[in-house]
Amino acid sequence: MEVYQEYDADGHLQAEYGLQDGQLDGEATTYDQAGRIRGIAHFKSGQLDGDTIIYDDNGAVIQQAHYKNGQLDGESLVYLEGQLRARVRYRAGLQDDVMYLYHGNGQVSEQASYQAGKRHGTTVWYDERAQKVRQLPIVRGSSMARCSPMARPA
Repeated sequence: MEVYQEYDADGHLQAEYGLQDGQLDGEATTYDQAGRIRGIAHFKSGQLDGDTIIYDDNGAVIQQAHYKNGQLDGESLVYLEGQLRARVRYRAGLQDDVMYLYHGNGQVSEQASYQAGKRHGTTVWYDERAQKVRQLPIVRGSSMARCSPMARPA
């Protein structure tokens, strides 16, 4: 494997990555003009494979995800201003398992189950004090409620 570096017109390092047989392989890192790391990803035979991390302008993580054979596979975390705002699990590129979205105060705002990329089960919404405000049963992506998504908890 050969390691390559790319520079912008002003000579700032923009990226470092490995190539094996002309395809991305191993760790790849991107940088901003100030030399700060903007992202780290892992590749295998030209496809994302392993952990990826993306950083904001201040160096805080804004997304962490795991890939396998070029598809999201495992836990994906999304942050806003340093706070966790979403926790999602993927299997072979499709959402699978429970997804959590969070209010700015760290409390869960929504909890939804997925199977093979479709919502399946009861989706529950919470206020910022962690009190349940509504829920909606969903089967393979279709709402089971005869009213709006504002259905009240039973």
